[in-house]
Amino acid sequence: MLCLAAGRHVAATALVVAAGLVKPQGALLVPTLLFVMAREARPRAWARAAGTGLAVAAVILMPWWARGHLLSALDGCRRTLTQSALSAQGLNLWWLAGWV
Repeated sequence: MLCLAAGRHVAATALVVAAGLVKPQGALLVPTLLFVMAREARPRAWARAAGTGLAVAAVILMPWWARGHLLSALDGCRRTLTQSALSAQGLNLWWLAGWV
């Protein structure tokens, strides 16, 4: 979010892609990224951001890709989108607020 506020759309895209692949809650940042970029970024910045996002995704997924388990890793990311909770058994402050 700090990168978006500073107008660094390419860096923001890289960080959002990394966050989304590392932890499913990171995907919640995608709508904000798209909204801010739609308002502020030029087409050239969109192209650079897309290329950077793909490169970051490739680097993060490289260990699974090298071992032949890329589809399994992507399926693990996809499965969280169909579950009713983003963090099952995530016993934290938000869990407590939802339970009460």
